[in-house]
Amino acid sequence: AEGDDIKVEPILPDDQPLTDELLAARAKVALGHETIPDYLVSRDGKTALVYARIKPGIDAPPNAQLIVAETRKVLAELAGGDHVFHLTGGPVINDAFRESSQTDLQKLVPVLLLMVGVFLFVSLRRLGGLVLPFVIIALSAAGSVALGGLLGIELTSITFVIPEVMIAVCVSDSVHVLASFYRARKQGMTRRVAAEHTLTKNFLPTLLTSVTTAAGFYSFATANLKPVSGFGVLAGTGTLLAWLLTYFVLGPLMVLWPGREPSSGGAASEESLDVATPRSRAFVGFVERWRRVILVGFAVATVGAAVVSTRNTVNSDPYKYFRTGYPMRDAQDFILSHLNGVSGFEIVVDAGQEDGIKDPAFLKKVEAFEKRATSIVGITKAVSIVDIIRQTNRSLHGDDPAFYELPKDRETIAQELFLYTMSL
Repeated sequence: AEGDDIKVEPILPDDQPLTDELLAARAKVALGHETIPDYLVSRDGKTALVYARIKPGIDAPPNAQLIVAETRKVLAELAGGDHVFHLTGGPVINDAFRESSQTDLQKLVPVLLLMVGVFLFVSLRRLGGLVLPFVIIALSAAGSVALGGLLGIELTSITFVIPEVMIAVCVSDSVHVLASFYRARKQGMTRRVAAEHTLTKNFLPTLLTSVTTAAGFYSFATANLKPVSGFGVLAGTGTLLAWLLTYFVLGPLMVLWPGREPSSGGAASEESLDVATPRSRAFVGFVERWRRVILVGFAVATVGAAVVSTRNTVNSDPYKYFRTGYPMRDAQDFILSHLNGVSGFEIVVDAGQEDGIKDPAFLKKVEAFEKRATSIVGITKAVSIVDIIRQTNRSLHGDDPAFYELPKDRETIAQELFLYTMSL
């Protein structure tokens, strides 16, 4: 303070050289401050935070991908020397989910499709049994994603798994139908007769399975989180779409798929389809002989799974969704080890009256709340207008540490707030 004025200047001035003496003096000021250490600068003086506030999105949320990309360009221009930048924060988390989801989709879906193809070929041993399910998978996945675009459901780390869900659902429907179809063909039925038999026989089982599965997915639609509710809508509708495609696309394709027809219609052989095959009889016999061992084994596995499940913890820490080695996770781990973290939130306290911020009793409540907040596990720093008023009060009293407190009267608080805001 100089008389009745408060002089506020940058901790690192722009109008004079940054000599070793100046830096040492300003480091002493920063590290001896009540708020700055562990908030903007680490206590060892080797790490500093640069905060950037994002403009609120009125018509649409801020473009996290654009923000992160442009920030990375700035950091690339500043690279070099003995300093390292770690990028973290809200937009970085959002973009990391998008980026990692796209990467996973590009890597996992081809592997999954390859595994599905091997399973289909080994199980059905027909070229049609390999190709036809993929037609349903492609149409179902495309239809589900298109529905999301029509309904305005955004792609998130949760809705990104819709294609994998559709693969599982479509394979289940297709294998049920094709297994019955190829068995009927093996008994000598023509394609049309075999298709009619298969679609009639599997109509109710596949419909009930699809409806109950869709109902399970639709239950997520009631969630308060938009990504979860969007996933429920897309997965549920996609499941029903997969069933419709199975009957109205796969059914005709079974008839149209090229291949030799038997010389006779084979309607009489339909009864033989109800007779168990040698392979199924052998399997049932195996289960009968080893039923006690199987029951005990599954009981032990169930108990073991129940015990292990007690070790699960409910956690919504978005950083720990990513493995160590991912840039965003490493950045956050570094900040946690040097600055106690940067994730935070703002609380607006309403005084309930005009100019209530100048009321000493109200500020005492804010001060008490600030102290209470820092005692909560996980909160390492709390900053409020109370800190600014206490600093201003001390400055106006010759930087006497005894005056690092709230003034006792309303008039003094009002004057100090006015001086502080005008000086800035």
